[in-house]
Amino acid sequence: MSTTLVKVGPWGGQGGNPQDIDVLPDERLTSMTIRSGDVIEAYVDTAGNDYTTDLWGGGNGSFTKIELGDDEYVREISGTYGPYDNVLNLVTSLNIIVTNVASFSFGNAQGDTFSIPVENGGQIAGFYGRSGWLIDAIGVYIHP
Repeated sequence: MSTTLVKVGPWGGQGGNPQDIDVLPDERLTSMTIRSGDVIEAYVDTAGNDYTTDLWGGGNGSFTKIELGDDEYVREISGTYGPYDNVLNLVTSLNIIVTNVASFSFGNAQGDTFSIPVENGGQIAGFYGRSGWLIDAIGVYIHP
């Protein structure tokens, strides 16, 4: 795998505070936890033993933990962002495709769409964005 990372995005609004990983991942993403209800409320991830993020966001939706097997990786994310509950732009939905094994969908698709497919053996290695009480914006780190 390449040691070069490409930072793509973010999509969403300018609210909340910037969120990023403290250590740039040199391994694949091994797990992520997403809290969602009507919109994407919170996010935390782990890449190998290199880093674990703190909880980004809050809310009171349901937590879903996605753990990737040894041969699995995130090959695409997509979703929507738009207004919600008097906030101009939040991440309203998120779809995560893990190799050919599974896909996961969160939130309610409403607003503008975004899609980040990764080709030629690349993979999504981590996320960054903005959050307050909810996830305002999301972007990705890609190992090309």
